[in-house]
Amino acid sequence: MIVLNIGENNEVFEPASRNKELNNPTYLFSFYHKLSGQTWRVIPYVGDWTADYTSRFDIFNIKIDYDSPQSLVGNTGSTDTNVHLIEGDYWISIYEQISTTNLDPSKSFNKVIETFGYVVPETETNPTYEGNNYEYKIYEQ
Repeated sequence: MIVLNIGENNEVFEPASRNKELNNPTYLFSFYHKLSGQTWRVIPYVGDWTADYTSRFDIFNIKIDYDSPQSLVGNTGSTDTNVHLIEGDYWISIYEQISTTNLDPSKSFNKVIETFGYVVPETETNPTYEGNNYEYKIYEQ
């Protein structure tokens, strides 16, 4: 599961390279929001490869910042990738491809990961009742 926080530069650890068939591919992320049906696609910046665990996991940097314009392709720094995802649950597909600009999964080479994700709301709110009507109604079938 991928968990992303709004307003932060998120590091995503996924074993995409373990399933790849291309040499040195570019990875395309496709985010499908379960409730709204909207889809966002982005080619994220690939993180630091010097860590010990990169033989098992790839590190991707994805930022959600509504105050900055979206940057979906051509990202060369860890804070460059910015996508305006909304809070909630997602189906996430990761594709390998040769192109560094293609955002169409049908033109990519292969799907390497399929997982789900969650974008955490900026603030947690708990509904409270501020009325004075405490009359309970029981409904029978």
